[in-house]
Amino acid sequence: MYSLGWRCYLGWYELGLKRRFKAPCLVIGVGNLTVGGTGKTPFVIMLAELLTAQGMKVAVSCSGYGGKAWKETTLLEPNQKLPPEIIGEEPLLIRNALPDIPIVIGQKRVPAVKAAYERWKPDVIILDDGFQHLPLARDIDIVLMDANKPFGNGFTLPAGTLREPISGLHRASAIVLTSQQDCVSEPIIHSFNPKLPVFKAYRGVNQLWEARSGTVNELERLEESGIIAVSAIGDPSSFENTLKVLGANLLEVVRKRDHYAYSATDMSQIEAIAQRRNADAIVTTEKDYVKLQPFVLKVGIPIFILKVKMRLESESLFVDWLVNLIHAQKS
Repeated sequence: MYSLGWRCYLGWYELGLKRRFKAPCLVIGVGNLTVGGTGKTPFVIMLAELLTAQGMKVAVSCSGYGGKAWKETTLLEPNQKLPPEIIGEEPLLIRNALPDIPIVIGQKRVPAVKAAYERWKPDVIILDDGFQHLPLARDIDIVLMDANKPFGNGFTLPAGTLREPISGLHRASAIVLTSQQDCVSEPIIHSFNPKLPVFKAYRGVNQLWEARSGTVNELERLEESGIIAVSAIGDPSSFENTLKVLGANLLEVVRKRDHYAYSATDMSQIEAIAQRRNADAIVTTEKDYVKLQPFVLKVGIPIFILKVKMRLESESLFVDWLVNLIHAQKS
């Protein structure tokens, strides 16, 4: 029923019964086919850096899901910050990484993009998590997939994790596989879209920050350390596996649902677990830390933030493809 409903919704647009809004500037969408984490926000950050390096004026559009402002349009000027309970954690992560990039927040992407263009006149707007948002036309759609499980179990919601049928790949401009495991995804991808370029990327650990002091620690600090891993992300197993690769001894994991709003009580419970297990430290993600930050000063055990950065396997090939496609869209 879900799949049929989606096909009907998509059909309205593909038959021209509903029209998509075309922005006056270039719009690049970054999305995925499945629910769960594929690294969209780190990829958006990397993409904005690449486009800025090409001399383009960039703005980012986020839904702001999980924040109070997501049902309205909120313009975030360069260097301006609002708390995650207002704008959501993804916009704040992007702001922390890209202080000079303007960000527009709002679930309704058409009025958000209109407001962003009227305010900043960017050359390109990057749409974070918008592949299934049909009312807004994109010039380029980049779809991210976890190479370990690119299509989940093959079923759409609620039986599986697909947001739409795999045939939706015919709308994509390119696929980026965000892990480098051997898999059969490329032949399957090309069975739906033979000409679709496929790139590979990975989320590499960038830094290990100590929360209270703000100091950067060597990643070796985690080797043989007994830690409590805390996360509320789409794919917590990837975070936990990264810690294991770094040599950490995971004494216990604390998992919350994606976009979970932590409270002081949650932090006290996490600290109690760490004390009970005689842990050396608590380690969390950068996405989680923006919501845990108000409570860390009261915790007696060290808290570390594992920062990751998206990297392309062949950055020059991707940039060449992207620049050529942008030029083709403009001509």
